[in-house]
Amino acid sequence: MSGATTLYYGFLRHLRRPSVARRIAPLQLAGRLEDYLIKELISFVAVTTAGARFAEPNTGRSGEQKLDFALIRARRPEEDLVEAFFEAKYVRNRHRRSDHDFTATDEIWTTIRDLQRQLRFRACKRHGRYPLRLMSRGTAAYGLVFASYTRRDEEPDRCLEFYKRVLAAAERANLRYHDLLKPYFRPAYIDRRVRILGQLWLVSLQIGLWRPRATRGA
Repeated sequence: MSGATTLYYGFLRHLRRPSVARRIAPLQLAGRLEDYLIKELISFVAVTTAGARFAEPNTGRSGEQKLDFALIRARRPEEDLVEAFFEAKYVRNRHRRSDHDFTATDEIWTTIRDLQRQLRFRACKRHGRYPLRLMSRGTAAYGLVFASYTRRDEEPDRCLEFYKRVLAAAERANLRYHDLLKPYFRPAYIDRRVRILGQLWLVSLQIGLWRPRATRGA
């Protein structure tokens, strides 16, 4: 595993595994999952690389911008290296199972605007206790965005409307998919069936790897 995009696509394939989707989908009905998904990714990196790499959370010393996690590579007997920085965000259509559809969409713009601000991060030669050897020359930090859509079986399917809202906010914030001109999501799973307390739910999760879009004069 090397670099931001390899990590992203590997983790996407991990989330698509039926055993993983079966475990995560019910949690989408219980509230925010940002911290849980970061820990899932940390475990994924450690296991799949046999410990050769680690996704270390909350990197940065006092006075430095904190990022959700950094991809660290061992470089013994010298210091370990940072290969990529990530800021993770989680957007959703409802807060939890008991809410109505689209009750959480007022948070979308605030979340995306916050991501835009955090991705202005500029790397120096070191961050925290680590020297840097970033794989990308185009950006110092990536946005790993999780978008959760849940609906009761009898509710109308507004999934496409929800994802369009998120992507419109990202475009307004001058963010784009890592290798496209516009923001984009890739599905981990769509309409996964989850039965909770006798109620059938259809649960979807999509993720995107975003970076700032170049602006004139930049």
